[in-house]
Amino acid sequence: NNETFRDPGGGTASFVRRVLELGVPLVMVHEKDPDAGGAPFHTLFQQTPEDLVRQKRLFDDLAIDLHAAPAHRTVSLRLAMRALGAKPARRRRLAPLRWGWLAARGWLGWGGG
Repeated sequence: NNETFRDPGGGTASFVRRVLELGVPLVMVHEKDPDAGGAPFHTLFQQTPEDLVRQKRLFDDLAIDLHAAPAHRTVSLRLAMRALGAKPARRRRLAPLRWGWLAARGWLGWGGG
């Protein structure tokens, strides 16, 4: 968010350096909602210590955008979870017509209940 790497003492940068040294995979998630502290990506890039950008190559992998709109945010969070190794849950099989009806209710805003 707009405060990334701006903490006093540089604790976040030290933590990221250590994680990278240990070989722990990182998943970059970019908050897009200004109300949640989101900032343009170039701002985050400018705030990041240069050694993390150039030597540690922190931004070599694409970040997952975390969008504000609920439907988009759900997809963003699922992408982040999958990048962290989560597997999709198994679902009961429903008839295609039933799935179509459920999707239509969601698209039309019919929450039911």
